[in-house]
Amino acid sequence: MSKTINLGVTDLSFHRIAASLVANTLEEIGFTVKRTYSPHEENFERLKAGDVDMLASAWLPSSHGIYKNEVEKAVPLVELGLHYKPYAL
Repeated sequence: MSKTINLGVTDLSFHRIAASLVANTLEEIGFTVKRTYSPHEENFERLKAGDVDMLASAWLPSSHGIYKNEVEKAVPLVELGLHYKPYAL
């Protein structure tokens, strides 16, 4: 079983910060994290294609819900929780 997680990060400063926190947490519990940076829609396309294992943050259901809905037509997704309220997951 691979202990590497490919983490998709939206290439904006506040998403990079959220991704750093997620990556550090995952690394503390034994995973190797490879981060790749892309615009919002491209990250969801990469998730759908299996090129990334998870996304670090998204504004759901509003801003990024349309992208998430398209991914869920192909693969099941799990929302792991809020980074901060009331906006981002």
